[in-house]
Amino acid sequence: AAQKAAIATEITGSAASCWGTQTKTWAANTKITGNVTISNSCVVTVEGDIWITGNLYASNSTQIKASNSLGNTRADIMVDGSAGTVLSNSSKLVSNSSGTGFQIITYKSDAACSPDCTDVTGADLNNSRNDTTISLSNSSEGPNSIFYARWTRVQINNSGQIGAIVGQTIQLSNSATITFGTSVGTGTNFWIIDTYRRLFD
Repeated sequence: AAQKAAIATEITGSAASCWGTQTKTWAANTKITGNVTISNSCVVTVEGDIWITGNLYASNSTQIKASNSLGNTRADIMVDGSAGTVLSNSSKLVSNSSGTGFQIITYKSDAACSPDCTDVTGADLNNSRNDTTISLSNSSEGPNSIFYARWTRVQINNSGQIGAIVGQTIQLSNSATITFGTSVGTGTNFWIIDTYRRLFD
């Protein structure tokens, strides 16, 4: 709610999207309406908190870079669409010169109040556990960034470095590799994975 209240600029998903050798800058406190697609080596520089009402698709060696002006402040990219955030084929969230990345956060759930729920419980929470709202595949990565699916699932498939992941469900598949490097914050209980093993049915 605080992030929405701070919105100062609104642009369309089409205006925020880019491809090929294009570059874009997303200003702090921007609302992007609809889906955003970043593809084929496009570079987007993010200057602060972003709210995307649709989905964020990044593919084919694209880069979403934290502006150096953020210093040690991690920008939140809040994504409300049902597919959420999909990074594929070597797409990267790139930290700034201070080593600061992003927090990608999704609030989508199966509850009627989605994505504006303050709490999700019971059948709605149970039904949301297999909804993937953050997906990284094929060497996509986000060192020093947090991927946070509040009520749903984070799916990691053949991924590179990731700062931290939080979700109701975490699914690792097809030789998924994760290197953790970022705390999810003080006062928060979380798992640190030393190793994992594949179980066969």
